[in-house]
Amino acid sequence: MGKFIIFILVAVFSSLSASCAFSAGPAQAEENGAAADDFSSLFERGKGLKAKGEYKQAAEYFESALKVSPEGRKEGVRVELATVLGWSGDYRGAINIFSDVIRKDPENLDARMGLAANLSWAKRYDEAIDEYKTILGKKPGYTDALLGLARTLSWKGEFDEAVDAYNEVLAKDPGNRHARLGL
Repeated sequence: MGKFIIFILVAVFSSLSASCAFSAGPAQAEENGAAADDFSSLFERGKGLKAKGEYKQAAEYFESALKVSPEGRKEGVRVELATVLGWSGDYRGAINIFSDVIRKDPENLDARMGLAANLSWAKRYDEAIDEYKTILGKKPGYTDALLGLARTLSWKGEFDEAVDAYNEVLAKDPGNRHARLGL
């Protein structure tokens, strides 16, 4: 019986060690079979961690990917990094990165949407509303921007305007559950 318990403990410990090694940060990437300077591996690992909700670890991989990314991919990596920073509660860091991306490329709607959401989560409602309106000026009727605007207006206490935005979504998509829930 004692040998069986020891066997179980060894098996559990081995399993935990393997899972910890798998989710190690980019500094240990080489030990786990990925090159520490391989942009694609770092970026894809960051996206995988993001999809699993492991935002702080994803941020580490995106930061490492940013250091070795080809010039044409840097802004996309920065948007991913800012996204996971915001989702992990670092609104200031996310806002700073999104703002910098937008300064370089004012037409980057992903960065603008991320900026608007993070401004809203940081309770900077007026700035978020302005950003959502900028997005809607560039892409009228954009459902995600309308929903973000409606949520932000609601959080700010401007319920009539929020209802108008939700109704605009429902006029295009009567089954939109987010708009229905918002009402």
